[in-house]
Amino acid sequence: MKYIYIIFATSSLSLILFRAFFEPMFLTIFKRPLFNHFSLFPKSLSDNDRYFLEKEIRFYKRLKPKFKRSFENKIRHFLKSYPIIEQDNLTLSQQQKILIAATFTELTFGMNVKLQDSFDKIIVYPNAYFSTINQDFHKGKFNARQKTIALSWEDFYHGIKISNDNINLGIHEFTHAILHQATKPKTNTFDYVLFEDEHRKILKLLKDEKYMNSIKDSGFFRKYAFVNSKEFISVVMEYFFEDPKSLKAKFPDLYQRLKTMLNYDENCFSQ
Repeated sequence: MKYIYIIFATSSLSLILFRAFFEPMFLTIFKRPLFNHFSLFPKSLSDNDRYFLEKEIRFYKRLKPKFKRSFENKIRHFLKSYPIIEQDNLTLSQQQKILIAATFTELTFGMNVKLQDSFDKIIVYPNAYFSTINQDFHKGKFNARQKTIALSWEDFYHGIKISNDNINLGIHEFTHAILHQATKPKTNTFDYVLFEDEHRKILKLLKDEKYMNSIKDSGFFRKYAFVNSKEFISVVMEYFFEDPKSLKAKFPDLYQRLKTMLNYDENCFSQ
């Protein structure tokens, strides 16, 4: 029993030292997490759920088999960790909830992030809902104070079903949440270091008046992108996932910043 305790204590200490020193050093040098898709006990989805994902999520369909397993494991982890609360007599099926988890997983797939504490629940309405906070209707909203993400199911599903209009409500709101987490002064994890580092570089680009004018004059991004810098990041992220080729062709430096920010690895895909 004594030896088992020693082995356990040594292993725990080694893991703590690894997470505290070696892994952050690797991230700083190589600009990517050391372990992202490794899981000691990965949990897959059922055959029916996998078939459903193949039909609904283009990102998942394109992944190589071993990365599909990682994607499924992250979905399971998300669903176990975040309650999805239906409102106004809405009832979501398990597969509809999987789509919500899959959207977060798609956005963070290249990051060493399974969970984050900027939100702790998802609230879903049937369609656009009235907010008593600002007396207006919303399709979606990340509320940092209440640690919630609210979504209109109608608009959320539109973002998945229509993949060529550069509008994806789930990507947009989850980006707000991740951005909030990454920019918190006391964030005590290195998982968001790369995200925030590239975010600062994008902000620097936006301060260049000539560059910003070229973006606005192009007419490529919808007007909502220019409300403020946070909305710009969230809107541009929608374009990154829905029309990456056009984004790369028109603004290659911005595309590269986003790609690095997400640790987006094209080697994960088979098609």
